Amino acid sequence: VAVIVDMGSAVMTVEMVIEDMAERKIKMLDAPALEGAVVAAIEAQMGADLESLQAKVDETRHTKKLDC
Repeated sequence: VAVIVDMGSAVMTVEMVIEDMAERKIKMLDAPALEGAVVAAIEAQMGADLESLQAKVDETRHTKKLDC
């Protein structure tokens, strides 16, 4: 399970859940909520594993905005 967090309080909550569910495969991804969720969903559908998802969502932080 990939859990996307973008705020400090969410990080603390997810860390507690991960500790309580150590037998499960859970990865916390620090990413912008909307952009990170879209990228993570697409990459997971294409077969990306939990370990590579953080690198993929990190790229959303560096995407340049287009001036319209």
